[in-house]
Amino acid sequence: MSGDIDEYVWSNHKPWVPRPLLSMHVRMGDKACEMKVVGFEEYMQLADRIRRHFPHLNSIWLSTEMQVLRLLLDTVL
Repeated sequence: MSGDIDEYVWSNHKPWVPRPLLSMHVRMGDKACEMKVVGFEEYMQLADRIRRHFPHLNSIWLSTEMQVLRLLLDTVL
C-alpha cells in the first residue's frame, strides 16, 4: 500500500534526505577495547557544539543497536 508520502519521497527515484544532516552512530560498550567510550550525553553535547558551528544544521540521523536508547528517545521525542 503506497501513501502520498511514499509517492513524494520516491518521486524522483531517490529517497529524500534533509540537508544538511548530522549523522551519529551511538555504539554500545563493545568498542571499549578499541577506542574511548563516551556516554550518550556527551554525544548530544558534541551534536550541540556542531550545530552551533553550523547554524543551518537542524537534522540529526541517530543510529544505534541499543534498545534502551531507542526507548529513551521515544519518551523524549
